[in-house]
Amino acid sequence: MSRNVSTTQSPLSHSIVTIAGLNAAQTLFDLPWTVYRVLCRWQTRHEARLALKQMDMHRLADIGVTAKQAKREAKKPFWMA
Repeated sequence: MSRNVSTTQSPLSHSIVTIAGLNAAQTLFDLPWTVYRVLCRWQTRHEARLALKQMDMHRLADIGVTAKQAKREAKKPFWMA
């Protein structure tokens, strides 16, 4: 009894696996830069919220923010947009 077996190459058998349209090597290469950008964004938010916390009513009025809005924004943790 003979069998007719056809072999097909699996997509995962390639040396570079694709992830969401990007190859894994490129994704791994970009990872440190992505982490760096996220950390910079968090630092910027932290500094902006500290500045908001220290502003007086006149400065808040100049930028069009109420004291209640400034307080609510300043309470947010740095990782929250």
